[in-house]
Amino acid sequence: LRGDHPFLASGLNNFGLLRQDLGRYDDSDKLFKEALAIQRKHLGSKHPSVAATLNNRACLHLVQGKLQEAKRLQQKALDTWRLHFPDEHPSVVTGLSNLAMALEHEGNFQAAEPMFEGCLRIWRNRLDDEHPNVAIGLNNLSCLRSCEGKFPSVESSLTEALQICKKSFGADHTLVATVTNNLAVFFQEQCKFDAAQALYQESLKSGIKHLDTWHLSSIVIITNLAGLYTALGKFAEAEPLFTEALNIWKTKFGDEHPSVATCLNNFAGLFEVQGKYSEAEDFHQQSLTIRKTKLGDDHPDVATSLNNLAGLYRVMGKFSDAELSYAAALEIWKEKLGDGHPSVATCKNNLGLLYQEQGRYAEARVLYEEALEIQGQQEGGGRVDFASTLNNLGCLYEAQGEYSAAEPRLQESLAIRRQYLGNEHPGVAVSLNNVACCLFSARKYAGSVAFLEEAVDILRQKVGGDHPALALFIGNLACLYHAQGKLMASLSLFDESLRIVLLQFGEDHPLFSVCLSNMAKWCESPALCAVIRPVTCESLRVLHGKARVHTQERRVYVLRDECVTGYEMETKKPETKVFSFMQTGGGPWQPMCVISALNDNAQLGNHKSVAEGPQLEETVTMQLHRATQERIYCSTRLRDIVVQDSAVAKARVDVSGIRAPDADDDVCLASGLNNLGNIFRRQSKLRCAKLAFDRALLIRKTKLGDDHPDVATSLNNLAGLYRVMGKFSDAELSYAAALEIWKEKLGDGHPSVATCKNNLGLLYQEQGRYAEARVLYEEALEIQG
Repeated sequence: LRGDHPFLASGLNNFGLLRQDLGRYDDSDKLFKEALAIQRKHLGSKHPSVAATLNNRACLHLVQGKLQEAKRLQQKALDTWRLHFPDEHPSVVTGLSNLAMALEHEGNFQAAEPMFEGCLRIWRNRLDDEHPNVAIGLNNLSCLRSCEGKFPSVESSLTEALQICKKSFGADHTLVATVTNNLAVFFQEQCKFDAAQALYQESLKSGIKHLDTWHLSSIVIITNLAGLYTALGKFAEAEPLFTEALNIWKTKFGDEHPSVATCLNNFAGLFEVQGKYSEAEDFHQQSLTIRKTKLGDDHPDVATSLNNLAGLYRVMGKFSDAELSYAAALEIWKEKLGDGHPSVATCKNNLGLLYQEQGRYAEARVLYEEALEIQGQQEGGGRVDFASTLNNLGCLYEAQGEYSAAEPRLQESLAIRRQYLGNEHPGVAVSLNNVACCLFSARKYAGSVAFLEEAVDILRQKVGGDHPALALFIGNLACLYHAQGKLMASLSLFDESLRIVLLQFGEDHPLFSVCLSNMAKWCESPALCAVIRPVTCESLRVLHGKARVHTQERRVYVLRDECVTGYEMETKKPETKVFSFMQTGGGPWQPMCVISALNDNAQLGNHKSVAEGPQLEETVTMQLHRATQERIYCSTRLRDIVVQDSAVAKARVDVSGIRAPDADDDVCLASGLNNLGNIFRRQSKLRCAKLAFDRALLIRKTKLGDDHPDVATSLNNLAGLYRVMGKFSDAELSYAAALEIWKEKLGDGHPSVATCKNNLGLLYQEQGRYAEARVLYEEALEIQG
């Protein structure tokens, strides 16, 4: 054949698909362009073959995150096919399905859903209700509806698709494994973990029987099962599966394939929840580098990596690095997906969470409200995201002491989660916990206990008795029991919390120190001072030098939601790809099926080929499912709940001298030192108390800035110590500085302002300045009343 023969275009097309599956996107696009040039020269720009190549280029651009170009090319391919074929022709249905996929990636679910419904309706009318293409259509539609939160129809559609595939191909076919896997993903999202695990294992067995463990379908299922084990806190079982999947990807496609980046990202999430922050950062950085190299600096998946890395930096207390990464992710998502895309709302929520932790409450509130404005226009799954941001806004109000504003928002978030997730979902437990925290802060102990007891019951039923999240919840409940004077009940729960953390993480994890700190709180009464020293010493030994645990001077954990970070769920959203046909000598046209590899958000399923020549319209169309395969993509990420630890860390270290904070000092250590100073003060060990308070204050000023509310806490506590020591002038200066910070950052009506005024009034009273003391007491009472 000569160099520009039309048959050569078919080979170039298929070779381009292969290069795409290998992650060599630039090479793939060049081959598609070359094929297009040949086809347009010999067949004209309106030939169905040209439409097929345009469709393939559109699918490539979708993988690359070039959504606008993908939509343009896909619409052009669809318009060309419609010139030659009726609306029910397989090529037209393929184009319509792929255009719907592009709209779904864009977040335009309302436009995509009727297209997927139309494709399914055509397959049912043209073929029959038990045809494999109907199963594929059901699978496509169920993935979209899962994003929309229309969960009842998702389960029924996937179940029907699975029954069709089993009847058509038998129980051991790879397409059966694919749909079974997708149903398992859905069950996992619904927190039906036992059902999900059984289906993953069934899916894996089906795929292995037909292929082997190195097949792409099997790798995806292995990855998903590892993700499930991570969600269940079964870290020892998850890690070898992630390792196996990562090694297979690297062996099969090289170290820089986009799927390797996805696997690295998921592995990093496992390390992060275990507190292995250095390993997590290394894997996130590797994932980011691969994506920038293979996809370009402005690809949406690069934004995902930046967002996830920022979340890790936030947990580690590297606030400036976190802010830069969040800002870069937000810029990419706004540019590529538009200002109203759900990912933009998610990033604003996450950045707001970062600002909230830095005490930048006004900036955080603006971002939460902007995110809520976007999410408030969404239905289904978007309402769940709305509930997460509303939860965070409620926690912000609670942190500022605006309990009357916080409680209704937290209650609304709880109501939305009950409506869309069911009464026994762990997300509902998070909301119950946060409502309890708000009631606790408002001194409504009885009501807070009821909410938290329900939250603990949900977690015990859903994730088992040894899950790390359960340790946090029962630790909170123990704190509430302690506040009510139920000392033995609280001690039992503290002990259970400590046992879980030791089982899951060992003694060197920051949460271990928090649990010890809570037990030290139980032992704080003067009659038990002998017990305090060994407990607090052990606690602060663990705290020292560890990564950020988000400890503050409160006794309950506030759980806030970071919507899109962490594990990227494989295998969700199907997409149809059109293949060119090559004619063999003297025989009929045969499909040149190129089996596609899993991309960053994709899983191999079943490619569906469509003939280019009109002579194939009926014969090939009706027989096509027997010899062809179709790709199934995934772009859904598991939204994980990020726990903000707010427990009191009561501990002790040798504080024989003060030094400047080094790189290993963190605000959690400052919290431990502050609480230790309080214990020393109660024991009249005033010199030791001052050394602890001074060191805590120095760390907080260095890490958080001079005007952070936690700095005011240290100043207030130090002032109280000065008052006891008789250093009245030093005490007055410290109280005044604390009061100024709290008023500026939290507002004149915040409870901390009232507390500081009460403390300053006590100082004035001891100095005989009764008139000034009375004014301060009355001002404090006005706030507290």
